Formats: sequence, C-alpha cells, structure tokens
Amino acid sequence: MPTFNEISKAYADELRAALNAEFTKKASVVAEDVRGSTTASVLKKIANELENTWQIDGKPLTEEQKDLITDGITESLGIPDPDAIKRVVKSASNDAYMQMVQQISD
Repeated sequence: MPTFNEISKAYADELRAALNAEFTKKASVVAEDVRGSTTASVLKKIANELENTWQIDGKPLTEEQKDLITDGITESLGIPDPDAIKRVVKSASNDAYMQMVQQISD
C-alpha cells in the first residue's frame, strides 16, 4: 500500500487536473457547473475509495487515517480552510462541492 502522503498527492493531482480543466477559465461558478462535473466525480471517487478500497492489514481505514489523507489533499491544493476536503468527502453533496470549488478559485 502506498503511504498516506502518496495517496494524498495522487488525489490532489487528480482533483487539481479536474478543477483546472473545468473551472479556471470561468469568472464565476454556479451550482449547475458543479453538478455532474468531473470534479464532483473525482470527489465522489475519493470518498468511495476512502470508505471501501483502502485497507491496512485487511481492515478499513480509521477516521484518523482518512483525515490524514484528506488533510494532505487540502495542503497539496493550498486550500486555506484546513477542513475543506474533509467536509466535502464526508458530506458528498453538491453544495459542499460548490463551496470547495469557490474556495480554490478565490
């Protein structure tokens, strides 16, 4: 299994690529832009994999281990709110995705 830092960096790179492809040229982002976007899909994928894919010794990740990964993603993306990715991944809602996209684009 890769390290938590390696997982965080890979997720941050994937998320950054989706954000850059979809939202960097827009003056503003609205909810309709986020719904069904690649960025939302990447965030849903991260949430799903943290819950169902990654394991240590055959056991699912603990909340603390998931937090280490989401904290690493947040740091890699330079998001000022340290809990932004954590909230988005846990809530997996379009409103949370929208708020995160706006934070990154500011």
